[in-house]
Amino acid sequence: SAVRQGYVVHVVLDACAGISARSEGASLHRLVQAGVVLTSIPSLAGELAADFSQPKALEALRILRSA
Repeated sequence: SAVRQGYVVHVVLDACAGISARSEGASLHRLVQAGVVLTSIPSLAGELAADFSQPKALEALRILRSA
């Protein structure tokens, strides 16, 4: 419903799981068909940081690597 309201929706795959690979795949397919963007924690961190030459972005990268 967020996509229908005009939001850009990202689903972080590292934070999701299904009951089975088949049901997970079907759910992800439905999300993509609805216009949801599938992403990962590293990809999302890169988008949020935008410029890894900045101190806060480097700190976020350090935290990400330690997880």
